[in-house]
Amino acid sequence: MMSLLERFENKVMVITGLEDSCHLWTGSKFTGGYGRLTIDKKSVGAHRVAYTLFNGEIPQGLHVLHSCDVRGCVNPSHLSVGTPADNMRDRDSRGRNAMKNKTHCKQGHEYSTDNTYILKNDYNGGRQCKACTNIRVKALYAKKKAS
Repeated sequence: MMSLLERFENKVMVITGLEDSCHLWTGSKFTGGYGRLTIDKKSVGAHRVAYTLFNGEIPQGLHVLHSCDVRGCVNPSHLSVGTPADNMRDRDSRGRNAMKNKTHCKQGHEYSTDNTYILKNDYNGGRQCKACTNIRVKALYAKKKAS
């Protein structure tokens, strides 16, 4: 029976000749593009397995962060641990926050300074369209008045 290290290494493609290149996971992946490995009938992130195998245990509650921004990378030198807040700051600093990158709401109203509520305590950069909020409030008021 193969060891975990052997199973892991069989699913990694290392590009030789390039210093400090990504080690790409060739096995199955989660929907978001992160590598997946089954251990004791449980799916585990391949980057988390890589970190544990080569850098040591991951303290409880911490995330494994990629310095290279490649979700399929399992190069231990590209991985570090950090808090969920560190992970969000890293995401935002690299411009990967899909919510903050949106310029218009679902109804097509622009997220301008005059038309946007900023939601506090929302790690995803939550915003709410004032025009849509006004439409919802008026509809609720009319419904309540009619009954």
